[in-house]
Parts: sequence; C-alpha cells; structure tokens
Amino acid sequence: MIRRILILLAALALGLSGLSASAEDAFEAGELHVYRVSMDENETVPVRWYKDIPSFPFMGIRAYYRMMFGEELGFAREGGLVTLTAPDGSTAVWDAEKGTLASDDLTKFIFPPKLKGEGHGNLASGLPPYLAVKEEAKEREPSPAVLDLAAFGIPFYTVEDELWLPVVTLSDLFETQKNYRAIWNEQNIYVRDSFRTYQNGDAIRQDEHFRDVMKSADPRPADLIDMAYRELCFNLASFYGYPSATGFSRVMKEKGLDAALAEQDPETRKLLLSADRAEYLTGLNRLFTFLLDDGGHTGFTEYELAAWDPEGGVFADALEALKEQYDLGEGPRTAMKMAAMNGVKAARKEKFGDASYAELGDTAIFMFDAFRLDLDGWENYYHQGGDLPVETDTYAAFHAALDKAAANPEIKNFVIDLSLNSGGESFAMSAMVALVCGESDIRFEDTVNGERTRVSYLTDTNLDGAIDEKDLEVRYDLNFAVLTSRETFSSGNAMASVLSDRGIPVLGERSGGGSCSVQGNGTAEGWSYTISNNIHLINAAGVDIDAGVPVAAELVTVSEDGTRDYSAFYDIDRIREQIH
Repeated sequence: MIRRILILLAALALGLSGLSASAEDAFEAGELHVYRVSMDENETVPVRWYKDIPSFPFMGIRAYYRMMFGEELGFAREGGLVTLTAPDGSTAVWDAEKGTLASDDLTKFIFPPKLKGEGHGNLASGLPPYLAVKEEAKEREPSPAVLDLAAFGIPFYTVEDELWLPVVTLSDLFETQKNYRAIWNEQNIYVRDSFRTYQNGDAIRQDEHFRDVMKSADPRPADLIDMAYRELCFNLASFYGYPSATGFSRVMKEKGLDAALAEQDPETRKLLLSADRAEYLTGLNRLFTFLLDDGGHTGFTEYELAAWDPEGGVFADALEALKEQYDLGEGPRTAMKMAAMNGVKAARKEKFGDASYAELGDTAIFMFDAFRLDLDGWENYYHQGGDLPVETDTYAAFHAALDKAAANPEIKNFVIDLSLNSGGESFAMSAMVALVCGESDIRFEDTVNGERTRVSYLTDTNLDGAIDEKDLEVRYDLNFAVLTSRETFSSGNAMASVLSDRGIPVLGERSGGGSCSVQGNGTAEGWSYTISNNIHLINAAGVDIDAGVPVAAELVTVSEDGTRDYSAFYDIDRIREQIH
C-alpha cells in the first residue's frame, strides 16, 4: 500500500495531460528489424504506430516477451482484467480500465524466466566454479505492489488477446538489474542481453546504433518529447532505488521527478523537454551524472559518446558549448570519492610503492582496487593443469596472499585493504569473505515489494575443484582487519559490511557506500542510462548500507576547513593497536 501511494504521489505531481487509452484507435501496422549481435541478422517484430502519437512504436506485451526471452506469457482476459502468467507460474493482473499492473510478487514476475531458479540479484549471473550457495532464505516475504501507468499518462491499448504498450515501457517493465532490455533508436530495435551487447568484441557497438541519429539535425517531435519525459518519470518512480546518500533523490522520492525538478532545478526540466537534441542530452547528463550522482552506479555516459562521433555528428559542437555553459562536471559524491582516492593513493604509494602485498613486522597487508573474475583462468586451473590465475582473478590473488602470510610464522595480523576498491564482481567478494569466515551471508532488500533475502555462500578453500566438507578444514590463524575510505564503493563497501557483521574491525574512513544493484535503461529514443535500482544490500541488522560502513578507528585527520589529511592512513602501529 505504501509503495502504491508513493508512486501515485509522484505521478500526480506531473501535472501533464493524460495520454492513456483503453480503446483501439486508428493505427498503422508495421515491422522493425531486431539486432542482437550483428547488423547481418534478419529478425523482425510486429509493431504499431498509433495516429495520435505517431513518433514511437508500440509492441504487444506477449510479442515482446517472446522476442526477449523466447517464451510465452500467458494472457487470460475476463472483462477489463487480464491475468498475465510467466512460465514459472508467477502472475500479474493488468486492469485495462485503470491502467495498472498489480502483482503479489512483482519482482518475481518481471524477472527474466531463463534466469529463474538461480535466485534474485547477482545470483542470476551463474556462479563461478569456486563458489556455491549453501542456503537462500527469505527473511521477509514480499508484499503486493502496483504500477500505475495511467497516472503517468503512459499510453496503452488492450485489444483482444494482447496489450499494446510503447517499446520503452515494455523494456522498463521487464528490465530488472540483469539488463535484459530492448532499445529503439528511432530506426531499429537492439536487444541488450545481460551486459553482453556493446561489450563483447563481436557485438554491435553503441556508437553504431546511434551514428545516424547523432547526425540528425531534426528537432525532437512533440509527442516523443512528451513520451520520453513521462517514461522517465514513471521508470524512476517505479524502479529507482533512492540511495540514501543522494540529496536530490530524497526530494524526488517524496515529490516525484517532475515536482523535484520544478522546485530544485527547473533548468534541467526545461532541457529534458527541449526539442533540441543537444539540449536534451545535456538535460539527461545533468539529471543522472550530477543531480542523482551516487558515486558510480547512476549515470549517463552517452553525452560524451554523442560528442565523439567519428563521422561528425551535427550537434557535437553544440554539446561542447552546452557543457561549458552549464559547467558540467562530476557530482558532489563522486568529487568526494575522488578526493579520498587521491589522498589514499598518495599515502599508499609513499608507503608501499606499487606492491599489492606487503609484510611489516607481524602484519601483512593485501591491497586491491577491484574485484575481478577470470572464468577462463579457473577453467584452465581446474581442468587443464594450469597455474592459479593470481594475476587476473581477485579470489585467486587473495588466496595466494593468505597462503603466503600463513607460511610466515612471524605474521599474526592480516589487513584487507579496500581503501581504493571501487567494486566489481560480487561473486569474487563473496568467496573472499567465505575464505576468511567459513561462509558469507549477503542480504538484499527489494524496495518495490519489501522482500528481504539472505544468501549464504561456501567456497572451494582447498582449491581441489570441489566444494565439500574438506574445505572446512582450511582456516587461517590470523587476526583480520579491513581498511576503507570514501573511495570504497559497491562490492568493496559490501565486503566491509559483511566482515564488520562478523566482528572484524573496519579502520580508516567511513566507506563510500553504493548499496544498490545497477540497472540499465533506455529513453524513448533509446539513449541509455544507468540507475541504482530497487535491489539494495543491507547489513545483518537490516539497515541499507548506502551511507557506508562506520569505522572503529579513524586514520584520517580532518582540519577546521574540512580538508582531509591521509598521510597517516597506513600508520601500521595504529592499525596493529586497533587489531589487538
């Protein structure tokens, strides 16, 4: 009920005329090409162009589900109500008169069917060979949730055995944090499949999608301007995670995007509603990179992409001029992280040079700046007799560092230095925690349906290729501690939280947060942005850790003017005192 009220309040704040429809209007049927990996594919999908809103395509929800997931979505209509059933039996009810989508477990319904059975959150990627799930338990059951499309003026047509919605709305509904989405770039549809598209060497590059659009000097059509803004308001009200450390997001959570912009930054609102493409991209950049800056999970990078067009985009110069006019730069939270990064980096360089592992008397320290996963390296190690991939995989490097420390009888303490760690592969992080503690418990909260989930992991500690009772025999007789700074973010922040829950002291400076899963979305024209979504990491007490993990001892000196001095960050005597 609370979730529905919040979404309605955000929608009512729009103050725009409604576009929603429940009856069939005149339309033109057509097809769009679908590209997944290369431009040589011949796949097409049926779309409709409705006469009153002709500038963007509509697609049937069943056809969309089939295109994205290769499976059928059940459709049972009774009067004005339509029950939609996913392949696993989870359901949602579409009210054709109210324009609402309701479900007892909305996250489960929209989660890609080919990933179900592997859990929510990061479990969906598939586990590396050294990690296993011991238990996945619900600590709080999901509550019903309602998405009110009509309140935001999202147009829809419920016709016989199909529900026709804008392609961008369908993409937002079934997006989830695993980035299964469809992008329409005013010409074709491109399927993005769990981070693979745009990143593999053989995948279609993002600039190829938009090169023709970037070269266009045509103004944005009025109906597309309106639709893009409505969809942005709807998507953020429905799936944005509202990280606690972002000031503008707190206002947006209370009042909705439109009202928050009208109150705090009407210039950005004007840019988002501009017919000029360069001004529109500047508005997206201001919104996601500055106003909603959360340190790295929310952002809009295609502003720079549009300025970089090897074939000469017609508004590249205009973008540069707007960038200078609005003094666009890093957001406040990112600026804070950058200051910490520079301070810690200088202190580490002076103390350790470029080393990733060091021993100082009875204390060893392991330094790493990201969590990396090398699946090919593990395949080679486990099945081809290769070496442990310590240079390319963080779990392997961490295991080797612990073994080295344990082999030295002088070493009593082991410091896990996360102070420059900005995140990365969460599975590597979970395995490292399990190596230290025997197992690791990662907790998620879904802010859409209120569900809380605890996932317990085990890992292959003896590196024999099997996760079994023998792994419980591997233990390190060391006193552990963690170093963090404001630069410690995402998976780095999560590791500090999980180890703190296990009683391991966290030292240095309160970590930088980043508790939400990352979700990619596209605008009505197809420009991509990322958000912190509704899946939050929480600690054992059930508290969102976006504000960072507090430290047992500060290793940073703060002057009266707020300047932070990191020169004593690696004072090993102070660290040793705190460990004992």
